[in-house]
Amino acid sequence: MLTVCGSASIGRERGVVAIEFALLFPVVAALIYGAAVYAVIFHYQIQMQSAVDQAASSVLHLDRNQLPAAQLAGAVELRANALLENLVAGLPRRLSDRLDDELTGCVLWSGEQGGIALTLLQCDMQATGAQLFPTLSFGMLGQFPPVPDTVRASARIAF
Repeated sequence: MLTVCGSASIGRERGVVAIEFALLFPVVAALIYGAAVYAVIFHYQIQMQSAVDQAASSVLHLDRNQLPAAQLAGAVELRANALLENLVAGLPRRLSDRLDDELTGCVLWSGEQGGIALTLLQCDMQATGAQLFPTLSFGMLGQFPPVPDTVRASARIAF
């Protein structure tokens, strides 16, 4: 016996597809948006980390024989901070506008560890304040996607 599908059956299938689409589309769109937001945040963090790494490693190019010991610390901090300022100027404006000036810079530390005199240069950068991206609020469920309030980068070099 041969059965022919009627137009009522096809209409119901179309309705099911429309309902499935209506249920799944917001979830898929939210996942894609969340992935894009995190990709950009990670990209910003990598750019910040690259800037502080370059600023910290720039002191290795100083010739210690050319500078008196009393001027070495000042020259190290000056060189690292100058390079960090130039690198901050090259960051995307959305990120550089949110940098915390008090927490961005290079500081020289001197001390002793295990009987060995140690000089350490630490370069830090932190973006704070308003979130870098808009989020959706779901009331008591919270924000989506959950993004960090701060993005930090730090580099240390001993010489």
